[in-house]
Amino acid sequence: MSQVRSSTARLATAALLAGTVLTGCTTTPADIGSPATTGAESLAPTTGPTAPTSSGPTSTTPPKHRCPAGALDPAFGQMSDSTLDEISGAAASPTADDIVWVHEDSGNPAVLTAVTLDGSVVSRWTIDGVEPVDWEDMASATSPGGHPTLFVGDIGDNRAVRDHVNVLRIPEPDPRRGDGIVAPLRTLRLTLPQPADVEALLIDPLHGDLVLVTKSLIGESDILVAPGGAWAAGSTPLALEHAGTLRLGLLSAVLAGDVAADGSTIVLRTPGNLWQWSRDGETSLVDTMLGQEPCRLPSLVDPYGEAVATLADGTQWLVGEGVEPTIAAVN
Repeated sequence: MSQVRSSTARLATAALLAGTVLTGCTTTPADIGSPATTGAESLAPTTGPTAPTSSGPTSTTPPKHRCPAGALDPAFGQMSDSTLDEISGAAASPTADDIVWVHEDSGNPAVLTAVTLDGSVVSRWTIDGVEPVDWEDMASATSPGGHPTLFVGDIGDNRAVRDHVNVLRIPEPDPRRGDGIVAPLRTLRLTLPQPADVEALLIDPLHGDLVLVTKSLIGESDILVAPGGAWAAGSTPLALEHAGTLRLGLLSAVLAGDVAADGSTIVLRTPGNLWQWSRDGETSLVDTMLGQEPCRLPSLVDPYGEAVATLADGTQWLVGEGVEPTIAAVN
């Protein structure tokens, strides 16, 4: 989300969402998603399971499954640095279970900040040679070669005018070594089927698929995918394929997302909800989201809660914008 905001829109959204704090775990209506009429059928990964195809799920009623109870801790911690007031992305460190990386929104420098789970700053790392347009989410994973990697999504576009977006692939620096500078391994230039505002970046740690989920106030989010075998092979720009549409309901604008390090869960954060899918390793991220009802975990109402990170123990770590914002956790 851009630094330039409409105060009226902020108040209206907050008013509409007031009183909807969740206290349990339920599932959504059956028609949660639909496959695209033309899916990602020509960019299958070179290894691992086949990428999502245009056929999508075979049933219009996604299967139900047992949801975890989930417990919300609304005051798990608090960000200690008042300058980190526009956090828009978070990802758990692949090497340190007690560290989360965060970044800020558009208008801020290209810096990743390592923080403890309760919000204390550990170190800051500047990304060399990068001028952000609108950083909106990040992810982490360990490469097949064992290299811990961070992905930063320069994917935001409030005005829906960008024909391409960028995802930075960065070697994770040692968060406890102190402040420093790190160079990206690669910048992935991804062309969009059409301009769209995107605030959720997902990386599949099992198959390497890169997935973007668009932001929609009416709750109909497009799922865009670059299968792992395609983007890992080399050349960009790479055309993102429209794999399907995810329907989460009115005002369920997707603000952030993450995938567990072992690939077992997918989570998307909206202003009033936290949606989680359980997933087996043979099913792609896209087919899981389109073919299964998600669980609605306990969450907070926060129209500007733009960051979620799945920790090593499965806890969902939540933070938003504001001066020294509170950190919440769901486990």
